[in-house]
Amino acid sequence: MITYNIPTSNVDGFKKAIEKLHKKAIKLGVTPPTVSFVDGFTRKYFVDPISGNELVFPIFIDYTVVEVTDIEPPKYAGWTFVAQIEHDNDGRSMIFKVPGMEIDEKYFTNLDNTCNHCNTHRRRKNTYVVRHDDGDEKRVGSTCIKDFLGHEAPTNIAQRFANLFNYYNTFSSFGNLGEKYEFSISRDAFLAYTSAAIRQFGWLSRKVAAEEGGISTADRVVKHFDGIPHSAEERLTAYETDNETAEKTVEWARSLDPTKSDFNYNIKTIAEKEYLKRKHYGFAAAMVYSYLRYLENQRIRANQTNELSSEYVGEVGVRTKFENVKLVNAFQIDGGYGLTTIYKFIKDNKDIIVWFSTSSRVSLDIDEVYTINGTVKAHNEYKGKKQTIVNRVKAVK
Repeated sequence: MITYNIPTSNVDGFKKAIEKLHKKAIKLGVTPPTVSFVDGFTRKYFVDPISGNELVFPIFIDYTVVEVTDIEPPKYAGWTFVAQIEHDNDGRSMIFKVPGMEIDEKYFTNLDNTCNHCNTHRRRKNTYVVRHDDGDEKRVGSTCIKDFLGHEAPTNIAQRFANLFNYYNTFSSFGNLGEKYEFSISRDAFLAYTSAAIRQFGWLSRKVAAEEGGISTADRVVKHFDGIPHSAEERLTAYETDNETAEKTVEWARSLDPTKSDFNYNIKTIAEKEYLKRKHYGFAAAMVYSYLRYLENQRIRANQTNELSSEYVGEVGVRTKFENVKLVNAFQIDGGYGLTTIYKFIKDNKDIIVWFSTSSRVSLDIDEVYTINGTVKAHNEYKGKKQTIVNRVKAVK
């Protein structure tokens, strides 16, 4: 039995090639070998397996283990085929030996193509090395080979040799990666750069990008890992906070109940692997966005819980300074006085302060903490929560 490790991306082509060889072997009256796909594994690379260049991020390549049995070199009356020596016009030669067979070193230095059976020296394209069970070894020509491997026509024996070597060459060639090989990338690196893309450009799903235009978040990250040039404005920069987001995203995904939805199941599967396949990039990007949405919902729920204990602050009609005030929401309504922006603040993580502003010059950021000066206009309740209404507000960080 011979074992080969075939890159999984090559397996489909390998199967087609073996199928053709099997058909040819049957036509030649040769029993095809048994080819079994028995296992698989993933190999991690820190250098490019083709160029040898060091990689910024490790890559992962899937391999399929192939076992080959019942592939035996031609044998007759104790003589076994060992190797074929291909002779060139310039006196040089190429040696193709049966895997697992060893041949005498003299064939690497002695370029003579004399047949050791008929002792005839003449120009030959090929000679063949055969070995007897008693250890006797000979190099013979195409005509004499029939005396050692059965009395078939030499051309038939040559075709059998060619078919045998085609099997070996197929096993070897499909075991190579080739210049264009499929690989997986580091899961954590992809998640970190997804976090960076969302932070820099916001979230855009592939569906919305296809319908409305633009570059989806997942495709921005794919461009980064594919080495496609970016303008300075589009370049992704991942910071330590993005690495932390990636790590926490994985922890969160692992905690999900996979029976709740196929999305939960899929991202939990991604969270359990060190590497990420190209076809799963969209899921991985959505995984980061879902985690960030989860955090936002947690924050909103926490604020809503704290707001139940909100108390009135300041005295109605009195201009007051409010410190440690966090802006938690801002939205616009079109009322009788034109466009009005409603700013909702939380003081000391519980007391609600609301400001109705018609100014277009206000620039405040959600989740930022401010010190505000404003006149208390009213104390009232909204949806069972006490809130303080202010106007003529000035805010500083």
